Amino acid sequence: MGLTRRYLALLLVLLLLCVGALSGCGGKEEPAAQNEATSAPTETETQTLPDDNEIVSGLIGKGQLVKEMAYDYVIVGGGASSESKVWFKDQKMKMEGTFNGPKMTFIFDRSKKEFITYTSGQNSAIKMTLSEYNGPDTTTPVDYVSGLVESKYTIGGTETVNGMECKVLTFTNEGSTVKEWISTEYGIVVKAQYEAGGEMTTMEFKNLQIGTGAVPAGTFDLPSGMEVVDINGMMNLDSNK
Repeated sequence: MGLTRRYLALLLVLLLLCVGALSGCGGKEEPAAQNEATSAPTETETQTLPDDNEIVSGLIGKGQLVKEMAYDYVIVGGGASSESKVWFKDQKMKMEGTFNGPKMTFIFDRSKKEFITYTSGQNSAIKMTLSEYNGPDTTTPVDYVSGLVESKYTIGGTETVNGMECKVLTFTNEGSTVKEWISTEYGIVVKAQYEAGGEMTTMEFKNLQIGTGAVPAGTFDLPSGMEVVDINGMMNLDSNK
């Protein structure tokens, strides 16, 4: 009976040793797994991120693809503000707003380098060349981005403006500090700020609609029965007399 107990005791010790040995063997493989886990990030460390020029070039490329859009154009500065509705498609642009009192409409045709303007309630319009235009700002969100090609800028991060994720760019232009918020999705300016001589002017493009259908059919048509007076045509006739 004594031997039996000893054998049982020895068997128990052997079993404990075997279990300990097995657990020890299993533990030796863990460092290899750890080495594999720590070596993986070295692949991501070698990846290069795009620089500022590449980021802005990509945004400009997106902006050049925008051929049709509609938006509200709001300008605040110098103690005054203005708001207009704009439709832009290909080479044509229409702007409606209250400028210096009456509600006015401007229709631009960049391909013909001319524009037509009329006042609400009147049945006659005036046609002139773009070189003679001296009205409200006609710079589009795409035009602003195109001007970045020749500018030295810095990227200040990412912000959300008017519901759009934007890259924030800052640069100096002709003595003024300019800050622009450019949509990362469409590559167009959503907001811009100009500071010069201690005065700040802010421009925002709100309620943006972009892509096919943003400009309804007939948007650039004149009201029925409206007479157009071609100022340039009249001047040419006078010069030929």
